[in-house]
Amino acid sequence: MKRLLVLALLLAATVTVAQSHTVTLSCVPNGIAGSNYHFWRTPCAAAISGGVCPAGSEGTFAIVGTAASCSYVDAAVVGNKNYSYYASAFCPTGGVCAANYAINVDSAASNHIGAAIPPDTVPPPSSLTITSMAMNFSHGTTTVTARWAGPVGNATTWRLVSGSTLLSSGTTLTTGSYLLVWSGKKLKTAPVLTVCDPALAVPCVSQTAS
Repeated sequence: MKRLLVLALLLAATVTVAQSHTVTLSCVPNGIAGSNYHFWRTPCAAAISGGVCPAGSEGTFAIVGTAASCSYVDAAVVGNKNYSYYASAFCPTGGVCAANYAINVDSAASNHIGAAIPPDTVPPPSSLTITSMAMNFSHGTTTVTARWAGPVGNATTWRLVSGSTLLSSGTTLTTGSYLLVWSGKKLKTAPVLTVCDPALAVPCVSQTAS
């Protein structure tokens, strides 16, 4: 009578925190030459507690990976989800297992291990850009015209300064496209416009009028 493999291992899981999540599974080989390993996964309907999925919260397991070594990286997991895993050993067709072992028959399951996948991070809004800025002097009056764009739904603030003098400042609406026109006396120093959106990774941009 051919013998079934006995899997003596401890399965461990490591979750890589990134927008593309992975779970690294590792176990202690069973010591049978030629053994391969199946890695099984199911969703867990409850929070992972003590490194495992609570009793009654596991769904139906399915094979998610096969490996010749006792390790596997599962890259098909979803953020903010919980999973439970186990491993089994088997002797593959054409392998080098001893003749007394059954072919393609899985061993009993290893211990179960839980993995809590962190939630995906919300991507930042698109960038804030000063699209044009110009200064004209005519009949004793300086006119500065500037346009900038930012994410729709985000208000921006602006400051227009010449040297140490504040010429104009304020807060925009949230339309995403903005126009500033300032007129005044002749300026000794070219004005600098700074616009900010604190929701962005780079919250402020500046440009000097030319």
